[in-house]
Amino acid sequence: MDFFENIITEDYLCSGYPSFPAKAGVRALDITTGILYIQKRSIPFGTTYDPIGKRYYVPLSAVSGGGGGGGTPSGPAGGDLSGMYPNPDVVNDSHTHTPGVSIPAYPTSLPPSGPASGDLSGNYPNPTLILLGPSGIYGSASAIPQFTKDSAGRVVGVIEVPIEITNAMLDAKFGANDWTIIGRSGGTWGAIVGSQPADGDPYMLPTITFDDGFYWNNFKSIFKQSFPATEGAILYGDGSEWLLLPPGSVGQVLKISGDVPVWGNVLSQINIMCIGYNPTDGQTVYIGSAPVAPTTVATQRRIIMNRSVTIVAAMVSMFAAAVGGTAENISIYIRVNNTTDHLIQTVGVAANQRTFSNTGLSIGLVAGDYIEIKIVQPTWVTNPTSVLVSGYITLQG
Repeated sequence: MDFFENIITEDYLCSGYPSFPAKAGVRALDITTGILYIQKRSIPFGTTYDPIGKRYYVPLSAVSGGGGGGGTPSGPAGGDLSGMYPNPDVVNDSHTHTPGVSIPAYPTSLPPSGPASGDLSGNYPNPTLILLGPSGIYGSASAIPQFTKDSAGRVVGVIEVPIEITNAMLDAKFGANDWTIIGRSGGTWGAIVGSQPADGDPYMLPTITFDDGFYWNNFKSIFKQSFPATEGAILYGDGSEWLLLPPGSVGQVLKISGDVPVWGNVLSQINIMCIGYNPTDGQTVYIGSAPVAPTTVATQRRIIMNRSVTIVAAMVSMFAAAVGGTAENISIYIRVNNTTDHLIQTVGVAANQRTFSNTGLSIGLVAGDYIEIKIVQPTWVTNPTSVLVSGYITLQG
């Protein structure tokens, strides 16, 4: 359960001095003494209450003889009672009370509960969005995504439409006979005029010439060149001629190195985290990517690889929200398949914020391998408390 779900946010009744954690400004009425208290700690909650009023009612224990011995009362009832003892009635309260002033304020709203409906599924307070359309990544070098929206503007469907360029499309844009491309270079306007390529030309490149008023770097008068019909290759210019970049490997992306296109590996990240906890001296704990408490049992916080990758960097933030603790060394590792540890960093500082980073990692993994984040805790002089751990692991491939 989330720790903050136990914080009281509305005024309440208590028996004895109030001790529950509550937001600043929350009042508590002690029904045993009739004293009204207020929680005065300002950020963000606390358990320190100060009395602000007495005798909001008189408890039975304060009445002379209340709860004591003696015979059963008899005769006419008085005060706040009417009728005859031993079974009198309570007279309506003649006092005027203001909620939030002389008595605790009434709650104005309650959190939703029960089954979710409409565009949500599951149950409150944690419903999920219903699936309106297929998930995944759409679009490629040869196709573009085409989306379908409902009346509310939400995407409910998507398909891929192949990219196709034909002479008819070029004719509609540039004319049926020649291409004329207007440009400006060195303060002079000019045009490039070229002939249409024939349908079936694998590169759809025209043969072009330049008029006398147009000069553009070192372009050659003949634009069309012969290149091998390599599937997936990319045509690019280096400033003097046209070159062909061979296809890259599966999983690579196109990058620019200087002015030249190159294939490079994809970098991605896996988030790691845990909810707040109070570290124990000399204990080793494990966390993964789920927002749950650390565990002392290995293999319970697995992050499983779905492909072959290389871990190239990691960064972990450890923040003590309450007590920072003393400067004993803390070591954090990436543990692979519960057999091999790779150190991220060892840090020993007396501070609320500790950062563990390593950008020189090279840990090869294949599909099915799993990792965990292993935290080796020292024996502190003063332990940190309310510790939150988060960060990421960078993958290549």
